[in-house]
Amino acid sequence: MFALRSLRLTWLAVAAALSCTALGSAQTRADAWENRARQVSCRNYTLITDLPDAQAKDVADNLDQLHDTCTEFFAALRGRIPTGEQVCVFATQEDYNDWVHRRIGANPTGSAGMFVQAGNKRALVAWLGGQPMHRLLGTLRHEGFHHAAALLFPDLPVWANEGIAEMFERAVPVSNGLALGNVRSSDVARLQQAINRNALTPLNDFFRMASDRWNSQVQQGTASTNYLQAWATVQFLLYGDGGRYKGGFLTFLDGLNRGFSWQQAFAEAYNVRDYAVIQQHFANFVRTMKPTDLEQAVPRMILLAEGVRAMRSQGIQARDEASIVMALKNANFTSTIPDRYGGGTFSARDDDAFELPHETGGRLFLCDRNGRPLRSNTARPCVIAADLQPRELMLRWKDDDSWELIVDD
Repeated sequence: MFALRSLRLTWLAVAAALSCTALGSAQTRADAWENRARQVSCRNYTLITDLPDAQAKDVADNLDQLHDTCTEFFAALRGRIPTGEQVCVFATQEDYNDWVHRRIGANPTGSAGMFVQAGNKRALVAWLGGQPMHRLLGTLRHEGFHHAAALLFPDLPVWANEGIAEMFERAVPVSNGLALGNVRSSDVARLQQAINRNALTPLNDFFRMASDRWNSQVQQGTASTNYLQAWATVQFLLYGDGGRYKGGFLTFLDGLNRGFSWQQAFAEAYNVRDYAVIQQHFANFVRTMKPTDLEQAVPRMILLAEGVRAMRSQGIQARDEASIVMALKNANFTSTIPDRYGGGTFSARDDDAFELPHETGGRLFLCDRNGRPLRSNTARPCVIAADLQPRELMLRWKDDDSWELIVDD
C-alpha cells in the first residue's frame, strides 16, 4: 500500500503533461465504468461510484467526516477546502486500473487509491475489491488529506505531507468528525523494531529528504519505514510530551500556508535550524509510545452497550459491571459490527471481549449520557473507552435508538 501512494507524486507530473487525457476528456467505451456508475449524495464532494447503496453511504459519510475535520483542523489558515471536488470509487480493481489508464495516462498497478491533478482539475480515486471497507475508507482519508494539502500548502515537505496523511488514515470515524491521534499496537511494535535495528533516519536527514529520493525508495520497495517515521514524527509534534510541541507545529503549518519555505516556517515555529536538537526528544517519545488501538476499542464498546440495552429491554437487572459481563457471556450475546469499524460479529464469550488491549492502559466503563457512573435504572447506558491518550471515546444512544461515537479531547 505504501508504494501506490508515493507514486502519486510522479503521477501528478504525468497527468499534468498528458492534457489530451486529462480528467474527464478521454473517450469512453460503451461498457466503460462511467456508463455504469452513478452520483451518490455527499455533502462536500461529488461522489461517483458503482458500489452498492449501503457501501456508497459509508464512503459518503467518511468523505464528509474527512472534509469537516480538515476544515476544523486548518481553520486558522488562509484559503478554504472547496466543496464539490470529484471522488471516484470503484467496486473492482479492474475498472479502477482501466479508468486511471484512460483518464490519467498512468500505470496504476499495485495502487489502492490516489489523488490526481491535471491542470485545474482534481480528483480522488480508489477501489474496494475484496478488501475490508475500513481499508478503503482509510485510503480515501489519506489521499483526501493530500488533496487538502495541495490547496493549502505551496511547500509542504514530503515527511509532513505523508505523515499527516498517515495520521488521517489511522483516524477513527466518529459522529462529530474523525478521532485523530490513534496509535496502533502494530505501529508501536514496528517502531520499536526500527529503533533496535537503528533503521530510523536521523531527523537532520529525514526532514531534508526530497520527493525524488522518497519516490526512488518507494520504487525499490524500501519506503515503508519512511511512512512509519513520518507518521511518528507528526504524532510527536502534535501530541508528544503532553502536547508541548503542538502550538509550534500549527505555527509551522501557518507559515507554509503563507508561502514561507518549510525551512523558514520550521525555524520561526521552533527557533531550530539544526534538527538534531529535537532528535533525542523524538527518540524518547518513540521509545515510550503507548498504543490507543481505537479500532479495537469500538467493537468492544458496541458489544457492551448493545448487550446491556438488550438485558434492560428484557427486564434483566445487574448490580455491577462484573455481573453484566457474566450475564452477557452466559447468554452468548453477540453484536454485528458495522463495516466501517471492521465488520463481522463480536461475541461476549471472546476472551478479551470487554477489555481494551493491555498495552493501551485503557479501560471500558458504563455511564449515563453525561459520563456519570451507571445507575441501575439507566435504560440505555453509554460506554466510555477511558484513560487513552491523546483522547477518549464515548458511545452514547440517540433519541431514535441508534448509537453514535463522540470523541473527547
